[in-house]
Amino acid sequence: MLEQRFFGRFALMLPSFFIFRLIPSFFVFKSASFFFFLALAGIYQIVAICLMLCAFVDSFMQVMSGRDSLKGKPVKSYSQIFKIIFWTIGTILIICIIVNKSPGGLLAGIGAFSAVLLLVFQDTITGFVQSVQLSSNHLVKVGDWISCEEAYGIVEEVHLVGVKVRNFDNTLISVPVGRLVKGTFQNWRDVLSKNMRRVYRAIPIDVNTIQPCTAEMLQEFSHIHLVKDYVAAQQKKLDAQQPDAQWLNQNVVTNLDVFRIYVENYLRNHPGTHPDGLLMVRQLDPEENGLPLQIYCFTKTIVWKEYEDLQSEYLNHVVAAMPAFHLRAFQRSSDHPSISGKEF
Repeated sequence: MLEQRFFGRFALMLPSFFIFRLIPSFFVFKSASFFFFLALAGIYQIVAICLMLCAFVDSFMQVMSGRDSLKGKPVKSYSQIFKIIFWTIGTILIICIIVNKSPGGLLAGIGAFSAVLLLVFQDTITGFVQSVQLSSNHLVKVGDWISCEEAYGIVEEVHLVGVKVRNFDNTLISVPVGRLVKGTFQNWRDVLSKNMRRVYRAIPIDVNTIQPCTAEMLQEFSHIHLVKDYVAAQQKKLDAQQPDAQWLNQNVVTNLDVFRIYVENYLRNHPGTHPDGLLMVRQLDPEENGLPLQIYCFTKTIVWKEYEDLQSEYLNHVVAAMPAFHLRAFQRSSDHPSISGKEF
C-alpha cells in the first residue's frame, strides 16, 4: 500500500469532512456562496475517494499477482475495469452536484445518450471481453514467448486493450488484444516449459552424385561406426539376391540411403539432441537446386545462442561428411576451386 500511495490518498479525503463542518461557520446558510463552496467540497471529496479506491485496487492487485495461481493472468485488466467503474460513478455524482439533481433522475434523463456512451467506451468494452477470452482460453499470459506480424518476444503485461511485448532486440511494442484474438500468432509456451526446441533445416544434395552402392562402396562404408550395422544388413540382402541379375531389377541401396542413416544416428547420439523429441532425416520433393535432405529433431536447450550453435554444428558436420559417402551438396557454379573432403 505504501508503494501505491494508499495512505496518502486516504489523507486527502479527510480534509473534506472538516470543510463540510466549517462552511456553515463562514457563509450564510443557503446563500449562493454557501452552495458554491459546498459543491466544491463535495466534488473534492468524490475525487479523493476515487483516488483512494484506485490506490487500494492497485495495492490489492499487486498482492494478488504474486500468487502462483494468478501468475500469467491479466490482473491489470481487472484493475483497470474497477478503476473505470469508480471514475464512472464518480463522474455521475459530480455531474449530479453541478446540475443539482439526484443520480436516479440524471440516469433517467441520459437514457437517450446511452448510445453515445457505448460508442465512447466501445474499445474499452471490446478490449475487456477479448482480454477475458485470452485469459479463459489460455492463449496468452505474462511470460509467454509469442511471435506475430507486429511482435516477436516475451509478454510482459496484458492490459485491458493491449498486450505489451518486449522484443528480443529490447524494443517494447503494444499489440492490440483484438489482433491476437482475431488474427494469427504463435505461442512458444510449450517450448519454454518442455525445454526443447525444434531444428528444421534442409541441405540440397546434388542428384548427379546419387548412385547405387557397389560391393567396394559397402566395404568402405562398413568401417564407419554409425552405419556399420545398417551396411551389414544391406550386404546380407544383396548377397541373397541372384548375382547375375541386373541391379535395375533388384532391390538396391544407394549412397544417399547410407548417408541418411548416418545423419540420423549422428543426431541421435549427439549430446545436444533431446531424446524425447521426434527425430528423423527425410528427403523432400526434388527441386531445381537438387534433392533436399531435411534434418528434423529437437535440442535440449532453448537458449538462443546455444540453439544456434547446435544448429551450426549439426549442419557443418553433415556437409563435411558428404564426400565420405561420395555425395556433394548442390551449389551454383563458382569461380573458386573445389576442396575435396578428407576420408573418414
